[in-house]
Amino acid sequence: MPHKYPTKPLDQRISKAIIEEATERAVRSGPHNCLIWPDKIADDGYGVTAWGGHRAHRLAWAAEHGDPGPLMVRHEVCGNRACFDHAHLSTGTAAENNADTRRMGRHPGQGLKVFTPEMAKQAAA
Repeated sequence: MPHKYPTKPLDQRISKAIIEEATERAVRSGPHNCLIWPDKIADDGYGVTAWGGHRAHRLAWAAEHGDPGPLMVRHEVCGNRACFDHAHLSTGTAAENNADTRRMGRHPGQGLKVFTPEMAKQAAA
């Protein structure tokens, strides 16, 4: 199944510069002290970068650890899609990601608990 998001390899140097700049403007919020993406939040709750439309959490992972390649970057600690704190992230397979979403009550059919763009704006206020 083709990936629906950009798959161009993530340059660690560029990723780090983008993440460092965004971190200066970001706010911390929620029970896990999440670092909330300060720019565009997509309808599905993920932060989106202006650099090629990459998801902010994937860029955060690449900035700290290098390109995750085909692995998924998961919000293993917090489950907050708007969070880009690399300490809250891990890589894994699609099956592991699905298990995480079930455990956190965010799997389709469980009633999604998504950090909405409105919630991100409230957190930043």
